[in-house]
Amino acid sequence: MRKICLSLFVVFFSWTLTGCWAGRELNQRAFVTAVAFDLAQPENESNPGAPGNGRNKEDKTETKQAVSAQEKLEISLQIPKPDQVAGEEGGGGGGGGEKAFLVLSATADSFLNGVLQIQQQLDRELFFGHVRLIMIGEDLAKEVGIERVVDFANRWFQIQRMSRLAVVQGRAEEVLSMAPPIGQSTSAYILNLISPSSGSSLIYISDLGKYNVYQADDGIDPVLPRVKKGKTSIETGGAAIIKDGKLAGWLTPYETRALDILQNEYQESNYVIASPLHPEDLIVIGLVKAGSVYRIKKEGRSFRVKIEISGSFETREFSGDYGPADLEAKDLEKRVAAKVRQEAEATIGRAQAVAADIFGIGRMIKARYPKDWQKLDWAAEFSKLPIEVTVDMRWSQTIRRLGR
Repeated sequence: MRKICLSLFVVFFSWTLTGCWAGRELNQRAFVTAVAFDLAQPENESNPGAPGNGRNKEDKTETKQAVSAQEKLEISLQIPKPDQVAGEEGGGGGGGGEKAFLVLSATADSFLNGVLQIQQQLDRELFFGHVRLIMIGEDLAKEVGIERVVDFANRWFQIQRMSRLAVVQGRAEEVLSMAPPIGQSTSAYILNLISPSSGSSLIYISDLGKYNVYQADDGIDPVLPRVKKGKTSIETGGAAIIKDGKLAGWLTPYETRALDILQNEYQESNYVIASPLHPEDLIVIGLVKAGSVYRIKKEGRSFRVKIEISGSFETREFSGDYGPADLEAKDLEKRVAAKVRQEAEATIGRAQAVAADIFGIGRMIKARYPKDWQKLDWAAEFSKLPIEVTVDMRWSQTIRRLGR
């Protein structure tokens, strides 16, 4: 009897360990690594005999479809080709320069309808658990807004909150279809460009989770990294200002660098300044450390803000025939401080012009003066808020010119 009970126990638990009921083999799935959203182009004309609405961007064949008044989204998915990826990793294959990924697009009134159209073109089930990049075209971000795109990502359980978000200056599908100069897929290449691993302070780092937090807080407006299609390559640098869920304006790469300092998210960067000894000569300095402190003062019913920026730098390159030993520290520190302050004031001016508090000043006022915050029309208040910027820079390390 004991042996019979033990046998039944083993059989029962073996049955529960057979795997997931809804599982799929790897060769039965098409892994999506990036998603691009654009406003549907009205020039697509109807083709009554065409099945579905999807288009294969890889083989350059396009099926023109009817775009009704309700169909506003063009959804593009990037899917790696397993045979091409394996060939490149093994040192062979590559298909004679053939892309290692496929981009499929569809025009629909919702994300899921677009996915359904694309799914009809594949013999494998689309899987979004590996999505690491979501790009939104400029026209869609301006006219429809970011929220419509983010809403699907928040509801689609397969997409992780660490997925990167970016706004494309132009059409997102065109960037997604470009072949990167290094690497196997556009998604991996762009992901590295707009991640901390890029080592650049001219970009803004954000993801789906960070955007959700900023968008849900009425004391700060979110910012997203900018991506652009260049003549021969993909360009990054700069950022998109989001106000009320829509694209409100752009920050230049240098204004984005200042924003990183103002948000205390700065990474090391090089600055070019005129030499204090000879204005026609240039000096490249490396700003290795920078941060900001906000001082908020209430004056009656209004507020005044003072931002104190401090940091340290080192000299790296000289265009003239002299070195750091010839310079006065105070003169150089003033030049560097003026450069940092100029970029910070330009960034603040850009944000106030579109009434977008991308610095989180409203958060600070709400925490310190909750009763006053409830009475504020913060968008109107922020656009005229007096903000003073002071910068204190210290010359720390020095790289001397060879031969001196």
